[in-house]
Amino acid sequence: MATAFLTLMLVSLGMTVFFVPPLIATNSSVFKPKVAGTRLLWKILLYHRRFPVGGLTAAAVLTLLVPFAFFHLPKGFSEGIEDPIIFAQVEFPSGTQAAFVDSRLSWLSSEIAAIKGVERVESMARRTKGTLSVRFNPKRISRVELEDLLDEYNDFLYQGFLFVHDRGSTAKEIVIDLIGPDDRYLRVAARRLAAQFSAQSWVRQSVLHFKAGEPRLILDIDHSRAQAAGVDPAVAAASLRWGLFGPVIVKWIDAEGEMDVRVMGSEELFNDVSSIRKSGVINDRGQYVSLESIGNFETSTEPGRIYRLNRQRSVSMSIQTTLPSLDAIVQNVETVLANFPLKKGHGFRIDPALERSTKQYRLLGFSLVIAAFLVFLILAAQYESLTAPLIIILSIPVSLACPLFVLTITGSSLTFPSLVGMIVVTGLVVNNTILLVDDMLFQRKKYGGISTWQALRHALRKRFRPLVLTTGSTLLGLVPLFLSWGAASGMLHKLAFTVFWGILGSALAALFILPGVFLFFPALTKRWPELSKS
Repeated sequence: MATAFLTLMLVSLGMTVFFVPPLIATNSSVFKPKVAGTRLLWKILLYHRRFPVGGLTAAAVLTLLVPFAFFHLPKGFSEGIEDPIIFAQVEFPSGTQAAFVDSRLSWLSSEIAAIKGVERVESMARRTKGTLSVRFNPKRISRVELEDLLDEYNDFLYQGFLFVHDRGSTAKEIVIDLIGPDDRYLRVAARRLAAQFSAQSWVRQSVLHFKAGEPRLILDIDHSRAQAAGVDPAVAAASLRWGLFGPVIVKWIDAEGEMDVRVMGSEELFNDVSSIRKSGVINDRGQYVSLESIGNFETSTEPGRIYRLNRQRSVSMSIQTTLPSLDAIVQNVETVLANFPLKKGHGFRIDPALERSTKQYRLLGFSLVIAAFLVFLILAAQYESLTAPLIIILSIPVSLACPLFVLTITGSSLTFPSLVGMIVVTGLVVNNTILLVDDMLFQRKKYGGISTWQALRHALRKRFRPLVLTTGSTLLGLVPLFLSWGAASGMLHKLAFTVFWGILGSALAALFILPGVFLFFPALTKRWPELSKS
């Protein structure tokens, strides 16, 4: 983006230097139309002459309000290019086979594909869960409407639960990791924490990023009883394993891989837990011995998948919130976590995206200050003075106050595209003030020791029409960005919004505020005749 703006400025400068002068020179008759708005301009000048303190006060107030608004405006979270696609996940109970998951996803995909505006549905089924990707046309159905329709399928999804990842622009997903040595305790604590978050009004839903382990049946063999019954524990284990999974009689190997060929018995012999308990083995004397007679059966749960974060055991969960402000999200999440007790040696890790976003806002704010300082250095080198650039640079905070004010009254958040737009505006808004200062220097050089009022009057009258034309053409050039749509439309709209109000604010500042500063501090322009001589 920065490269595009730089190229645009260089092309504009080249056309101004090499193409515009020949075109003007070839025009034999110069037509000077009557300046529109002369009466309005004269009223503005008379107001500034009578009440110069008004412009100065407005400039001072707006300059002080800009940093205040920057730090206190709510900052948006996770702004950027938004693709017209929704990712959803369907969870099923532990032990659910992939074939059953695929059958449910097949039905669900056909139902979603029939929704008006949905262009394509892709699914992938695995054991206990499946994923969906839904591509839609934002002109026919909005992201929020489609997400609400997907939520309604939970009432018809047998034994399944569907949830949507990162719910568009109305909800943000925050990941929270629980870290500690006790994996079982972490899972229990994560469930309690998810329930506590779900009770908050600002949380849309809570999602656990782990599943309960699959149930298991354990046979604890009593060696003394097994020896008395003439059963070798290893033989008993092998017999039970063969009965459940079948022995491998051959390995089939081809170009696609390796596959075990097993011999299976009747599934009715081991179709439930009770049939396994009643099963048995043949001892060394050829007698049938039940497994319950040589050991004890116990039921428990598999530990499931073990997750690690920075070499520590961890589990994670996420919440989806409708809060638009980054500061409000951080404050609310930290409040809930501060009131949630954990065992010693366990802790939380909040989504690193929150910290990254905060740092990015600080970096962009610092870039805005650097941009204004660089503009000041360039102007100071060109004018060989500090007073003229000082008044010119004053137009930057006064102009930025306009988009910040509109964001405040509309209840909008400060976003990354908005800050990028402010950095762009920093280099554009000084143009109107440069026109006034440059023409005032010309009037001082041409007429000698004229007063600041006379120089300002001539400059405003001469530059009023170019100021209106350049401002109007720039604002009209931003209209296509407002009308754009697609993956990056949200970012372009916010960028155009900031530049639009910033350019408009610069024109208003050049007419209604900065002339008052010139007239209130005429001493600032005392050395301008010397500057004009150079």
